[in-house]
Amino acid sequence: MATKKRWLSDRSKCDLCNADISVGKVKYFVDGKVNTCGGAWALMCPSCHDLYGVGLGLGIGQKYDGMSTIPYLLEGDEALKR
Repeated sequence: MATKKRWLSDRSKCDLCNADISVGKVKYFVDGKVNTCGGAWALMCPSCHDLYGVGLGLGIGQKYDGMSTIPYLLEGDEALKR
């Protein structure tokens, strides 16, 4: 059985709108590439990912469970998805 990938860094606020994305505040959050700023990455709330995210997949973005103390990867460790 494969080990679930986990988010281990701080995740208190969305890098784009400063929304609270701490434990239990959002269903999920995304660490991903932004469609502006020359391909910079950001930690995003669901709304900002819908507006500014490039998608989900390797080298593009990963979606993590927002309800867990140590969030696990929900989506994004495979080829491009949107």
